[in-house]
Amino acid sequence: MDRHLEPMWMDRMRVRWWKYLDLPANWKVATEAFIEAYHVMQAHPELAFGAVGDDYNADMLAYSPKGMGHFNVGAQESAPDVVGTSMESLLNPPVKHLRFGEYFLEQNRILFEGTAGAYVTEREEFISDRVRNQGLPDEELVPAFFEEYFAYAQDAGIPLPPPDPEASSYGFVFPNMVFLGLTGNLLLYRVRPIGSDPNMCRFEVFALQIPVEAEGEQAPARAEGPLEVEDLPFVLRQDVENIARQQAGYRSSAFHETTMSPRFEKMIYGMQNEIDRYLAR
Repeated sequence: MDRHLEPMWMDRMRVRWWKYLDLPANWKVATEAFIEAYHVMQAHPELAFGAVGDDYNADMLAYSPKGMGHFNVGAQESAPDVVGTSMESLLNPPVKHLRFGEYFLEQNRILFEGTAGAYVTEREEFISDRVRNQGLPDEELVPAFFEEYFAYAQDAGIPLPPPDPEASSYGFVFPNMVFLGLTGNLLLYRVRPIGSDPNMCRFEVFALQIPVEAEGEQAPARAEGPLEVEDLPFVLRQDVENIARQQAGYRSSAFHETTMSPRFEKMIYGMQNEIDRYLAR
């Protein structure tokens, strides 16, 4: 984890806001929702840009034992079973009618709006807007975004970490913490049981960001909650609504077992195996 996280400079980040809600679900079900991205087409139609069926090619996303398919500007695994890490896949998004640069910028816009500026903040959306209006060919959009982003950060006194091929903006820290984002900021989830009730958990969301140096230390963010599901921005709300539905399905008398995908759900498989090892001690 250090090899991938140290270049992100998480130690310089501060919590901008911290929200939580209590969900009618087991903590493991809630955690699983954020360690696979195969659900995007059905759960997040905005992020799939309306693509359904064969028009959304989940194989174009990078899946590895340490990554679950969210787009990640950073570390790429070299294991032979990794899917979607070739240059061809990086330049072809899962939505077939979009090219990669357009997909990247539009995905930023949706994540900015749908996570209340946590996954993608006002900084990145400001730069995305500027790049969109330059009339650049698609293959130049992403390089232009990062060039302008780093130049803006330098002028504003924001100490962004330098680009590093080992850096990763996605991570699952066993057993209950997940984060994802862009250079300089992260959206972090933490899920914990509530007492001994296996059907309830506390779901926390943190928006982290490297602050402007001149602003100095700010007062620590206070937890807001417990919130209602309706209080969450729409991308987070879509995930949370699915968690409650899955818990209800697991508790159905018709449910006996599930078969996980060895490609799309390998992180869930690894998490459950590790929990089994703990329980067997």
